[in-house]
Amino acid sequence: MCAALLAALTLALMASGAARAADLVLTGCSVAACESGEIGSDFRDGTARFAVRGELSGAGSNFLSLRFFRFAALDVRYEYADGSVRRQTYDQSVAVENWQPGAQFLLPVPTADAPLAGVSFGVGPSYEAHLLGAAKLVTADEAQRSGTGQLLLFGALIGMVLVPLLANLALFFSLRKGFQIAYGIFSLAVLIYGFCWSNAIFAIFPEASFSLRYGLVWASIGVAVLANIVFLVLFVEEGKIPPLPKWMLLGSVGVF
Repeated sequence: MCAALLAALTLALMASGAARAADLVLTGCSVAACESGEIGSDFRDGTARFAVRGELSGAGSNFLSLRFFRFAALDVRYEYADGSVRRQTYDQSVAVENWQPGAQFLLPVPTADAPLAGVSFGVGPSYEAHLLGAAKLVTADEAQRSGTGQLLLFGALIGMVLVPLLANLALFFSLRKGFQIAYGIFSLAVLIYGFCWSNAIFAIFPEASFSLRYGLVWASIGVAVLANIVFLVLFVEEGKIPPLPKWMLLGSVGVF
């Protein structure tokens, strides 16, 4: 707990006083791209348009920071104050190649003689195009500070999961209780979830695909829920849980 608080404080100190880029203001969005009601529907195309509020601050390159989401194609249109336009088209691999901690990835903003005035996204088939609404414009320094701070916090949280996992493993060899196995599986699933959701998987396995990361995130959530149910049933003393609720809990494992 102390390690997590220390990491959180470090993250806050690193973020304070940073030279920030101008904000992006969402000015237009198709239904398929920005309404959460589209989640889980058939594949849809969508667009999102942003205006740059104020002028960019901070020296060096600027980046678009986007949430991780599934897409077949992403077309980005950069509009500058002098009327010039630059366009880039990406596939899903760009998210893996430019990953950031905390389920984000970066796109470099092309430099031009005039300041950036707006950005438009056109996304191909995607279940999660609404996440474009969380786009941010950041400086290179800010992106680095944010990434380092999140890695520190993630490391502290992983430590909080690993310590009880290893302690439980050590006790298992002496007590040999079934609930300890369930707890160990639960802790391991939480560890895998954090490892994948934070994008740390790409630091250890650079060749890992986005689909693998996505599948492991959801699989680990399911395993954690199931293991927690089994742990509850096995940990509580016999007779403390009435038969019907107990069998309902175990039955939910089979449903999952």
